[in-house]
Amino acid sequence: MSEQHLSKHERRKLKVEQRHEERQRGFKEIEKKGKIRRFGTIAVALILFGSVFSFFAFFAPSNPTGNTVLNAPGLTFPLSQIHWHATPKIEICGETKKIPTPASDAHLGTQLLHTHKDALIHIEGSVSSPSQITLGGFFDNIGIKFSEDQIMDKTNGANCPAGNTGQVKMLVNNLPSTEFRNYVIKDGDAINIMFG
Repeated sequence: MSEQHLSKHERRKLKVEQRHEERQRGFKEIEKKGKIRRFGTIAVALILFGSVFSFFAFFAPSNPTGNTVLNAPGLTFPLSQIHWHATPKIEICGETKKIPTPASDAHLGTQLLHTHKDALIHIEGSVSSPSQITLGGFFDNIGIKFSEDQIMDKTNGANCPAGNTGQVKMLVNNLPSTEFRNYVIKDGDAINIMFG
């Protein structure tokens, strides 16, 4: 039936129905666009997350033990707290000197880099930089003078009781080292500092 043959009342009713259908189509279009926007936002977020994750997974240095590597050759730090030990030995003119140790169950040094009554070097905590765990830092923490030119009260060129002129030398795990204060302590190291 054409619109001309309808009564005024029927035409109004038809127009109201048409407007209602148009509104419903508009709502459906808006709803459809909203879903597309939500989907687009989620897709972009997933792509960004995947990109960031891939970047760190690809560029973050790692090794099979799950440790992360910092800027010290051959040194890895666990992602969590560490508890490492190294054994220091000081020999002056052929005589072994003891490093200072604390009284009772305390520690001498900082929370991260210290010694106990066992006279070992202890590294306990989170390490964010190799510079936090150097041999020079350890000796500073326990009050021992140490450099490539000095150990305790002996400086290069000083004489030993036998009359020989002494010089500071260092072995790490039985290998000569010239890093002295800058040596980054590793778990299980045997560090021998000699003057003579």
